[in-house]
Amino acid sequence: MNDHPEASQNQEFHESKQFAADNQFVVLVDIDETVCFYGEKRRYDLAEPNHENIAKINKLYDEGWYVIYWTARGGSEKSKAAGRCYYDFTWNQLISWGCKFHDLSTGSKGKYIKPACDLVIDDKSKRIEEVGEAGWQDLAPEICRQRMVVEGTLHNAFAPEDQIRYCKEISKVLDMTPVSEPTTDFAKDYGWCCFMHWKESGMHIYSWDHRSPKFFSIDIYTCKSFKEEDVIRYTREFFKENLIEVTWKD
Repeated sequence: MNDHPEASQNQEFHESKQFAADNQFVVLVDIDETVCFYGEKRRYDLAEPNHENIAKINKLYDEGWYVIYWTARGGSEKSKAAGRCYYDFTWNQLISWGCKFHDLSTGSKGKYIKPACDLVIDDKSKRIEEVGEAGWQDLAPEICRQRMVVEGTLHNAFAPEDQIRYCKEISKVLDMTPVSEPTTDFAKDYGWCCFMHWKESGMHIYSWDHRSPKFFSIDIYTCKSFKEEDVIRYTREFFKENLIEVTWKD
């Protein structure tokens, strides 16, 4: 019996690549508030280029990335109703700023029309400030590396035996392969900590028992992808009423 009834019985599927699907790394780059900024008036012809940020994108171009400038200019319903199209203007503007790129799409023209929106949520998204950080470059983009930090406050201390149980059970939840049993240690100025070694990498738990409320920080780093929502769901189920608040970031 098909466990996925939404899939067509006659449709064939292939195994997709997460990166370089067509053997070419592609980057979509926003324009406004990314490679240019505004003063009092937010009008496209008054945009001031940020040459430091433009240099970051030009570097990607020089390294072989296929660069597409992707902007929602002219993509709002009001702009479309008024017949506004900023494609040609924007192309010439990018050239005048010294931008290196292969293609451009706006909100009204191009191969990859960008809709007007207020938030983009994507596993491959970065703010321009995160691109080309000093001392860091992704030397192996084809290798999966995923990190998640989960922190929370508790009514009662995160005891060492509970940290061991958490490590063992989260390993099953995330389908990781234990290499050894969890190990714990105690530091009088902080509290208990625990380490779990996986074939896919590992995780640490740190607890601060001498504060109110009690605090914990869990650092998960793997070379195998996992779902963050599974971690949060399990963490809430694990602590139950002992949990005051939980937060996380990748």
